[in-house]
Parts: sequence; C-alpha cells; structure tokens
Amino acid sequence: MKCSWREGNKIQLLENGEQYYPAVFKAIGEAQERIILETFIWFEDDVGKQLHAA
Repeated sequence: MKCSWREGNKIQLLENGEQYYPAVFKAIGEAQERIILETFIWFEDDVGKQLHAA
C-alpha cells in the first residue's frame, strides 16, 4: 500500500496499550472513510479479538 500525506491527517506515537487501545478504538469509531493501522504484535487475546472485530 502506498500512502501519501493529505492535509488534515496526523500521526501520534502511542507507546503502550494504555495509550494505544483507547485511541485506536476511538479512531475506528470516528472514521469517515478509512484508517491505516500499523502494529508490530497483535495477540489473539480479548483485546486483539475486539480490535479484529472492529
């Protein structure tokens, strides 16, 4: 996937699960068109399953 910067976009470094999960679920809920999600490790636990379902 090749992505280009668009006016109005932003990035934010989220260093741990306490920062990451609330922010990613909020972004998914507010998305009007799409989100681009990049993660290094995705566990098959309760949170990972919720993220997959979202």
